[in-house]
Amino acid sequence: MRNDYKLIKKSSTQNFFLSFYLLIKIFLHKKRYNKKIKNNFLKQKEYNEFANKNLKINNDWFTHNINCLDFFFKKNNIYHNKIEALEIGSYEGNSSVFFLKYFQNIKLTCVDTFEGSNDEKADKDYQNKYDNSIYENFVHNTKKYSDKIRIFKSTSQNFFKNINDKKYDLIYIDGSHSAKDVFDDAINSFNVLNKDGYIIFDDFLWDFYSSINEGPMGGIKLFLKKNFFKVKIVSIDYQIIIKKL
Repeated sequence: MRNDYKLIKKSSTQNFFLSFYLLIKIFLHKKRYNKKIKNNFLKQKEYNEFANKNLKINNDWFTHNINCLDFFFKKNNIYHNKIEALEIGSYEGNSSVFFLKYFQNIKLTCVDTFEGSNDEKADKDYQNKYDNSIYENFVHNTKKYSDKIRIFKSTSQNFFKNINDKKYDLIYIDGSHSAKDVFDDAINSFNVLNKDGYIIFDDFLWDFYSSINEGPMGGIKLFLKKNFFKVKIVSIDYQIIIKKL
């Protein structure tokens, strides 16, 4: 997989045209849907009120995505579908609870080390701030939905290689943010995604690293380069959502 990553990464010409293509897609998506998405705020307001009362969350890195996600789910009539879902990177369970709360017919598999991300661990005050509360908060936040959830305390690489036994209709990728790891997660997820299923990539526009292509965008672009004619981009903004053809 790593060699595959390096080979796909080589062609600078193809990378340039893919980047240009994605910029056009973002521009057109914003022009077509931005006003509708901004006006679609009720679900986010409702969920925030619920989360503030019921969840233990140290870091809210999810709810700013709800307007776009809710617009997409409603537009494609997905909320009421029977969904087998996989979440790579569940953290404290904020996104997990959103899916469990609003999808009535969902079975959710959550995969995370619950040790925090590498960028968090680079923070010298990380242990003082969070200690072991990530997994404790996740368990607290999701306990109401125990009949709809499976939890694997594992790396995504180990999960795909040694644990996974399902195919999925919806996969949410928000694990390691390095380009190589995002690429690996994307390829492994695509292999277990049903036809017409969706992958939601978080943090497509995240710019933590010195080069934006060292983060999720770099891995996602290389995944799209490898599978350009096998997928359709159905939503693109801070997150990007693809459909398997």
